[in-house]
Amino acid sequence: MPVYGVWDQAADIEWDALPGQFVLKANHGSGFFRVVTDKERLDRAETLSEVERWLGTDYSTVNREKQYRRIPPKVLAERYLGESVPLDFNCFWGHPWFIDVPGTLPGWNPTPRPHQRLWAAMDEEWNQLPMAMEGLPMSPPKWERPANLDLMWELAGRLSTPFPHVRVDLYSVEGSVYFSELTFVPDAGFVAWGPRGMDRRFGDLVQFG
Repeated sequence: MPVYGVWDQAADIEWDALPGQFVLKANHGSGFFRVVTDKERLDRAETLSEVERWLGTDYSTVNREKQYRRIPPKVLAERYLGESVPLDFNCFWGHPWFIDVPGTLPGWNPTPRPHQRLWAAMDEEWNQLPMAMEGLPMSPPKWERPANLDLMWELAGRLSTPFPHVRVDLYSVEGSVYFSELTFVPDAGFVAWGPRGMDRRFGDLVQFG
């Protein structure tokens, strides 16, 4: 992902060097980001306050995710990729097993459970797998198969090779692949996949020794 700048403090952000559109994010947690589609209309004071809150948060204490504890907090500005959404490759020891992508269902109303999102699980050939996040209906993928899916699958395998499990998040935009992040504990480990027993199947893929 093209990066315009990395700073230790909110006050260090070089606004004049940034393009009209970009994404601000912190490197040491989840949900620390702000999409800027028009820099001239941005409330900088409010944004600086938000960034300072990010940098002052020890995210390892939020959901007991200790992997965040020793990451020096920084804020960075990345290229804005429009309305694109990453494809999340769930990998075990360098082998992608499935991709979760946003799903869609006509008439679906998330209001009673706004934190729960529809996801479709896809295989290497973009065939939908018979699984869904537990308690939610299966739904077809919101996006069509990316033209460079084979390359993305290969890259996810390479990036995940050292790890028993990791989710590799990649973007496909105008024929190019962009790396987003490695996610070691998706949804802090609180979301289960169904049907019943699917989590055990994932667990069996995590082999040590």
